[in-house]
Amino acid sequence: MRELAPRPDGSHGVRAQLAVRQAFPPLDAAQRRLNLCRYFDPVAILAAAAGAYAIAHHGSAAGGLEALAPADALALGVLPWIALVALRVAGLYDAERYLRGEHRLESLTGRLAIATLVATLVAIGLDVVARGMAITSGGGMVLPGLVVWGVALASTLAVRAIVFSLTSPWSQPGGHQVLLVGTGPRAMRLFRERYGGATDRVRLLGLLIPRTASGDESSAAALGTLTDLEKILLRQGVDEVLVALPLRFCYADIQETFDVCARVGVPATYIDDVFATPVDGSSGCEIVAGSPLLRLRVTPEDRRLLIKRAIDLTGAALGVILLSPLLLLTALAIKLTGRGPVIFRQQRYGLNRRLFTIYKFRTMVCDAEQQQDALEAHNEADGPVFKIREDPRMTAVGRVLRRTSIDELPQLFNVIVGNMSLCGPRPLPMRDVERFSESWLMRRFSVLPGITGPWQVSGRSDLSFNDWVRLDLDYIDRWSLGRDLRLICLTIPAVLRGHGAA
Repeated sequence: MRELAPRPDGSHGVRAQLAVRQAFPPLDAAQRRLNLCRYFDPVAILAAAAGAYAIAHHGSAAGGLEALAPADALALGVLPWIALVALRVAGLYDAERYLRGEHRLESLTGRLAIATLVATLVAIGLDVVARGMAITSGGGMVLPGLVVWGVALASTLAVRAIVFSLTSPWSQPGGHQVLLVGTGPRAMRLFRERYGGATDRVRLLGLLIPRTASGDESSAAALGTLTDLEKILLRQGVDEVLVALPLRFCYADIQETFDVCARVGVPATYIDDVFATPVDGSSGCEIVAGSPLLRLRVTPEDRRLLIKRAIDLTGAALGVILLSPLLLLTALAIKLTGRGPVIFRQQRYGLNRRLFTIYKFRTMVCDAEQQQDALEAHNEADGPVFKIREDPRMTAVGRVLRRTSIDELPQLFNVIVGNMSLCGPRPLPMRDVERFSESWLMRRFSVLPGITGPWQVSGRSDLSFNDWVRLDLDYIDRWSLGRDLRLICLTIPAVLRGHGAA
């Protein structure tokens, strides 16, 4: 892995990295996802099976577990670990099989059913032996055994549904949107090799023709030439740029593509079949369908992101529960003091410039957006953003909500859905983003936007636009879980002080 030198483009020191990685999804990312399943499978099976077994025997989980026989306890105790072995033998923790598309429901269900059935039968056999019963007299175990098998199967399916949905990089609406640099059958072959069995969740936006392409290599799917790359990344949501060019003849085009992607903050992947022999394993390079794969990483891609997502979900859910009285009182205050909806909905740009609907308590009159054009001349903010301290569209209740940041609380639901994080750059309205004129500003969209962040604790509306962006990019480049927790702790006193609130 080698660092790309910071570029003098105003990007405040992009720390993009070229890393040789495994293809879709990267092998280590797939293995981490399956490791989570391996950790949660025994817990889910034990909890579900114990509850089902107790209810089947005694009509209630509490009463059934209190009267659990030692033999039954032995069977239930070993069931998760037998299941773990059976699931491993069935290849359900094999990242290579996962990469071939065998994580889909139709492929998973059969293997999960067989593995959990084998584990259940072994557990029942141990129960029968522990009771000293003859195998032929174990008929009374059939119904409980079927129940335990059913819940074991359901719990393992549920574990995968939750883990895959929370950790999939392509869970966004529209799937994983890819821009392909390269033309001809060779480029399409490399694209199919890169994504294997996942093409149903990957959308090819189009192709860009390299400068070195000959006239007969043009394609009907071409969006333009390589010179259009920066313009396309500025105006369209792209999750990944896939470079399928031969290194021997297109080095300058490959370098230019990575330079633009590093500046804009869009991940890029280079895949090439130029090598005729396997690459020495000491280099860290892995061969995918005979082709080495290199990726440009603009943000971290490790297990810390899973921890961040877990913190987001837990924190947002607790926030909704604990703050529900305040949420209800705020909604009632808005409803009683004026006409119009309680919740304000607006389209904003999120991760990789994907549009999502942000939720806030309404603080302005109902037609505030329609009045904005008439107020543009009174804009007090520098740069492309819009802000008026004494905005005439603000309601009396809205001023209090803005000053205390209570209007932001409905965004906890955005965090639960996955459109936002607790910490990150503030999501900007479409109007502001469409006025961005420099590509390096787009790096703000390489991470999930947040309810709070460096802007929230450093002065808010008192900051200039350049200081705002500088804080955002510094957060992206130096992100850590500890920094997120520190920002969350600093947010409360910052809100109470009310400095910069508008």
